[in-house]
Amino acid sequence: MLLERCPRLEELTIGGPAPSPRVFDIRHITAGRWLRLRSITIGDMVLISSTQSEEQARKDHAAFMAFFAAHPTLRSISLQHAGGSANFPSAFILPPNALPNLNSFGGPLKFVRTLPNPRRLRHLTLSCLHHSTSAFPPTLAVLQELKNLVSLSIWIDLSFGQSYGLGARTGAENGAKRGFDDVLVMQSLLASSPGLKELDMACFTRPAFGMVCADILHLLYIFTQYVLDSTERIFQTPAGRT
Repeated sequence: MLLERCPRLEELTIGGPAPSPRVFDIRHITAGRWLRLRSITIGDMVLISSTQSEEQARKDHAAFMAFFAAHPTLRSISLQHAGGSANFPSAFILPPNALPNLNSFGGPLKFVRTLPNPRRLRHLTLSCLHHSTSAFPPTLAVLQELKNLVSLSIWIDLSFGQSYGLGARTGAENGAKRGFDDVLVMQSLLASSPGLKELDMACFTRPAFGMVCADILHLLYIFTQYVLDSTERIFQTPAGRT
């Protein structure tokens, strides 16, 4: 129906922010061409053919790339649960002049790195969970290259047992240095993206974290979401505007 009856399609959303027990075969979408398409959001997805051969996988991956190359009008792309298996590409492989109007992207960090011109991005949502100290440096390196970024959404787990950038710590030191870790994480994020006006963080496990107010005075809006594993409850706490 979408392919045949919606030639003027401008926005397409399939799926949602939460993982689904069913995955969507995106090959049905990559066959489409919409001259006015400005935004595409896709949830759980794979590229699965009946043959499952390496040759077919290469064809499916090429069709995936050709879809994005054929839609220069796209301004927003969100791959909410992009897989990293053989059934899904591990990165973008596009011509340097592809996606000239893209300014908003959501998905894993590895896809951000391989966008034709990520420096154009103004809005970024990282769908990968930063669950250890080693996950931060690659993200910070990418953020430093995104000079035009004004809004960032990121998932963080601040329950790790190492001091951020300072090596391992003992159990007795855990409580004393926990707040220091929080401040370093926040300072590193903001230092990597000094032009941010909006920061949206989902913090797993820990119900609170510390920050230095002086570091966020330039933000127009900061939104924090806490996800507690033990209770499976979500608390949302918007901060005041400055």
